[in-house]
Formats: sequence, structure tokens, C-alpha cells
Amino acid sequence: NESVLYGMTNGGGAIANSAGVIFSLNTNGSGYLNLHTFTADATSGSWPYGSLIRSGNKLYGMTSGYGQYGLGTIFSINIDGSGYTKLYNFKNDSLGGSGSPNGTLTISGNMLYGMTYGGGGPSKGNVFSIHTDGTGYTDLLEFNGTNGMHPGYGALTLSGNVLYGTTLYGGANGGGVVFSIHTDGTGYRDLLDFNNSNGSMPFGSLTLSGNILYGNAGGGLYAKGLIYSIHMDGTGYRDLFDFNGANGKGPMGSLTLSGNTLYGTTGDGGS
Repeated sequence: NESVLYGMTNGGGAIANSAGVIFSLNTNGSGYLNLHTFTADATSGSWPYGSLIRSGNKLYGMTSGYGQYGLGTIFSINIDGSGYTKLYNFKNDSLGGSGSPNGTLTISGNMLYGMTYGGGGPSKGNVFSIHTDGTGYTDLLEFNGTNGMHPGYGALTLSGNVLYGTTLYGGANGGGVVFSIHTDGTGYRDLLDFNNSNGSMPFGSLTLSGNILYGNAGGGLYAKGLIYSIHMDGTGYRDLFDFNGANGKGPMGSLTLSGNTLYGTTGDGGS
């Protein structure tokens, strides 16, 4: 299966109430398979935004809507399309992680880690963990505005027993934060407060190399976005590149590192 890609769409599908699909595709473009169609009802999730993660012969992901309480799900499915299982239904309570998760899960052993956009008691998002069999859901951190607010469309980045992530809003200047937290929910640290000149509203995941985190955000010198780096302890922030419109603007995804080169995309701009 090394030559097979797995992914999701946010909409579409050939049955009634279709709300996105899980698919596989050979890396040469052949062999497209619809592995699962989401339906906009309580029996399924709907409208996934993030990516799938694979462990063995299982794929794990989240949907942003529907499920039992209409607020999204965590699910697993075998790589052949069998065995679709809702592991968790997000719900509107202080521990339920309500608010339509838009990101991607992070896996370590038999644990999954993720974020919701509007979950937790203050309804400003949370960080959670859950076992891969769907048991043991734990609310690790609730964002309250001061410590960040509304995580975006990325995943948590795991190094040892520490998770790193970003929020779209909140923090000292309202423009979002870079944060770290231990996998047991202790040790939260606000590593960077975005202030627009150093970035704002970061959408994607952080990319780790050595002891340096790389990311992109809005704001910057021309107010069209930038690429930045910061050490894992919150020191050494650097503005690596400012988009000006002609060379792109509005980076929204995550950066990919190969050797000493970063690759990414912007949502707008260019020729």
C-alpha cells in the first residue's frame, strides 16, 4: 500500500444526503476507490476538513458536522473501506469538545490528540486526547481567549510528550498564539503572541525540524502573510519571508520540509 494515497473531500458523493467521501487513489492516478460516503445525519459524520492519519491498516479522521449531536465526529475505517466506526460524537457540554473540529488528528501509540474550534466550557476551543478504540476522551486544555481562542485547520505537532499548536485568535493581541502543552494536559505555555506585524491568524500545522518550529500566518510586512520560525522554547522568532501579493498571499495550509527547503502554498495572489 505504499503507492496508495488516502484522502477526504468536504462535500459530494453519489447517494442521498452526501456530505463528503473518503477515497483512495494510486500515486500514478489510477485505481480511484470511494471507500466511504458521509451522510448528513446522526448515523454518520459530515463535511470533513482535515487529513486522514494512518496506523497499520486503519485510517483515523474527524468530521466537522453531524453525528449523534450534530457537532462532528471522530472515526476510524480500514484502508479497504470496511469497518467504518464512529469513535466519538462531539457534543455541547463542558467536556464534549463541541464546535465542529476542522483539523487533523495526531497519533502516538494508542492515543489520538486533536483540537476543536469551539469546544470546552468557554466555547473557544479545546485540546483533547482519546484512545484509538474510542474510550478515554479527555479534555486536556480549554482555550479562554487569554491563552488562545479557536484553533484553525491544522494538527498538533508532537515531540516527546509535548504537543505544539496554534490558535487563530486570542492571546495578548487577539491575533492568535503558538502554544505548547504536555500530553497529560499539564504545562501549558504561550510561546508566541501574534501581533499582525509578526503574523496573525495562523491556519496550518507547525512543522518541526530539530528544535525549530516552522509555520505560516497572515499579517506581516505587507499584510498578506508570512513564513516564520521559532524555537520550541518560544525564543528566537524569525520572519523568514513576507508575501506581497505578486509572489502569493494568504497562506492557509501547512509547510512541508525536505532537507533544508520548505514547500507550501497560498490561497490567493500570484500572477
